[in-house]
Amino acid sequence: MLMHNITPQTIRKAVEPRAITEEAAPSKEEIFNYIVELEAEMHRAAKNLEFEKAAEIRDRIGKLRKEM
Repeated sequence: MLMHNITPQTIRKAVEPRAITEEAAPSKEEIFNYIVELEAEMHRAAKNLEFEKAAEIRDRIGKLRKEM
């Protein structure tokens, strides 16, 4: 449906390739520290009754633990 004669269009952006090197990969200690921060954020979200946000963070933590 055209409103005000405006046709919706998809946004197109160029994607820049990123080279993955050993320097770019986080260490296990950095991942662990990030998990600790995420756990604190998850608990804050749950305490504030933001359960969907807490669940998203929980899922992200699970993925990070599998990578370790």
